[in-house]
Amino acid sequence: MNLKIFNTITSLILVILLIIRSSIFRGILPDFIFQLVIVILDLYLFFLFARYKGKVNVFGLYLVIVCLCSLTINNILGLLNPVLNSWSRYFLFIFGFIIVGPLIINDKINDFRKCLFNIILNSLLIINVISILSVITLRDFNFFEGYSGFMESSILLGSTTSFAMIICLANFFYSDNKKYKIFYFVLFFMSVPVILLTAARSAILSLSLALFISFILNFKKSLPFLISVAILAFVFFNKIQIFATPLLAKMEKRESGDITAGRGGINYDNFLDFRDNPIIGAGFYNIIHSSNSKINPDGSLEYSSGWLFVLSTTGLLGLLFLLYFIIRTLRCLPVFKKRQKEGFISIMFMFYFFINMNFEGYIYSGGGLLFYLLWLSFSLVNMVKLDKKHEAVTD
Repeated sequence: MNLKIFNTITSLILVILLIIRSSIFRGILPDFIFQLVIVILDLYLFFLFARYKGKVNVFGLYLVIVCLCSLTINNILGLLNPVLNSWSRYFLFIFGFIIVGPLIINDKINDFRKCLFNIILNSLLIINVISILSVITLRDFNFFEGYSGFMESSILLGSTTSFAMIICLANFFYSDNKKYKIFYFVLFFMSVPVILLTAARSAILSLSLALFISFILNFKKSLPFLISVAILAFVFFNKIQIFATPLLAKMEKRESGDITAGRGGINYDNFLDFRDNPIIGAGFYNIIHSSNSKINPDGSLEYSSGWLFVLSTTGLLGLLFLLYFIIRTLRCLPVFKKRQKEGFISIMFMFYFFINMNFEGYIYSGGGLLFYLLWLSFSLVNMVKLDKKHEAVTD
C-alpha cells in the first residue's frame, strides 16, 4: 500500500477513536478497550517507522527515562496508589509519546505526524460546525456547568472550539481566496456563542491570550479582522450576551472570581507531593497526599494544573524538560512568524497549551485527544532546525 494512503487511513482510525473516547459516546465500550486498541495501533506504527533511518531526540528520551525512574523508585518505596494504575498509564503515555512526541525523528514518521495533525485540524472544524448547529437549536441557555454538546465535558468542548477558532483565524490570514476568507471569518464569529456557552473559563482565557499574541505577530493582517469583529460584536451585542448566561452564573457563584477557585485543595496536595519528593516527584501519574484530590471511578485524576502536576509527579527532573519545552518553542517563534498557515497554527496551539495547562492537565494523559494534539503541535515545532542565529535551516 502507498505510504501516503496508509498514513491517511491509520490517522483517520486513530482520530475517530480519540474523538469517540472524548465524546458522550465513550460509554459504548469499556475504556480499557479504547486504550488497548490505541496502544496496539501506536505499537504497530512504532515498529513500522522505527526501521527507517533517523535519530532519537535526547530530550524526548530524557523525559521517558525520568518518568520511568520516578515510577520505579516510588514503587520500590511502596508509595504508589494502586487505584490509579500508574504503570498502565505510563505505558499508554509512552506508546503515544513515541508516535506523536519528539522522541523518534525520521522523514517517514514526520510525514505521518503531519498527516495526523491535518486530519485532526479538519476534525476540529467538523466538530465546531456540529456544535454551532446544535447551539442554533437551543431555546434554554441555563447550563450552570456549561454546555458540552456531544463532547464529554464543557471544558473539552471549550478547548476544541478554541482550536477551531485558531484554525479559522489562520485560514483568514493566509488564504488568498476572498470567499474562503469570508467563510472562515463567519465561522470564527459563529463560534463565539459556542465557547461562551461552555462557560469554560480556562479555555476562554487561554484562547483570548493566544489570539492576542497572534494579533501582535500579524498586526497588519489582524487589523481588518479586528475591525470586522468589533463591528459585528457591537451590532449583535444583545443577542450574543444571552449566550454568556452560564459563564456569568458560574462567575457569580464563585464569589472570589478566581479562575482557579475550587482547585486550591488539589494544588495543595500537589505541593505537598513536590515538597516531600522534590527531585523525582511522587511518581508518574501518582499522588501520595490525596485528602483534597478527586480520583474518578476509572482511576483517572482531576487536575488543577498541568504544570504543577508534572512538578509533583516527576519533580525538578521533569521540570527540566518543561523548560526545554518552553524555550524550544520560543526560539522557533521568529521562524514561524514568517511561515504559512501550518506553522502559525502549531505555534498558536502551543501558546494556547502553555496558558491552558495552568488550569488543566493532559501532558501525561496518554490516549486523550488533547494529549495527542499537544505533542503533535510540539513535534511540528521541534522539526524546525535552527542555526546559531535562530533561523530555519531545513524543515
